Amino acid sequence: MLDIQEELKESIVHRQLIPVKKEYSLIGSMVVRRNQKLFAFNTNSVSIYEVKTDKTVVEIKTNGTFKTRTKAQHDPNCLYCPAYNQKQATRHFIKFLKKHMDADSMSFVEKRLNGKKN
Repeated sequence: MLDIQEELKESIVHRQLIPVKKEYSLIGSMVVRRNQKLFAFNTNSVSIYEVKTDKTVVEIKTNGTFKTRTKAQHDPNCLYCPAYNQKQATRHFIKFLKKHMDADSMSFVEKRLNGKKN
């Protein structure tokens, strides 16, 4: 009995834990309705563009149907919103930024988003 315990202790001492790198982590999820696209507002360049997404079939439900998941690359300098077109996305971002920015900065951002350059 003591011999087995000693062997177990020795084997545990010689083991090493190797850290595993995570390739992906779930940052968040967003509901995008039918025919909507995902738009991003880049805070550095003050521009709005459509995000490219990857649709993949990932699961099989119990009744035999497939379920699709859509993934997008995340940029830490961007804000995201689903919208039907770029005009609606621009409205959404302007409304959001009005709540969180002062008036001087907001006037500059609105001009840049609406196509006027100063």
